[in-house]
Amino acid sequence: MITKFLVVFALALFWYFMGVLLKKLKPNPFWGIAASWTVNDETVWKKANGFAGKLLKIIAPFFLIGFFLNDQSVLLGVICFISVVVVIVAYVYGYLLHKKNKKLKD
Repeated sequence: MITKFLVVFALALFWYFMGVLLKKLKPNPFWGIAASWTVNDETVWKKANGFAGKLLKIIAPFFLIGFFLNDQSVLLGVICFISVVVVIVAYVYGYLLHKKNKKLKD
């Protein structure tokens, strides 16, 4: 029981601090929402990674709620699903920002 709590707590902390870190990253091809449309435009990079950081900090406490799920496979599924959704939403948001900026420049 304590091990399960420690793992869930560690995951929650990890996601929270990843959210903090994402807001501070400079454009690079390795960390963050590092798609070509974000790496090549610093404004899009800052907004997309800032948004992803906010999402990660918001969902981190919800992982702790998952501690109360009795089935560990359900907990793992929920954590994976939420994580994938956050990544997809952040990439789509970055792409939409890129398209919007591209229209404004044209």
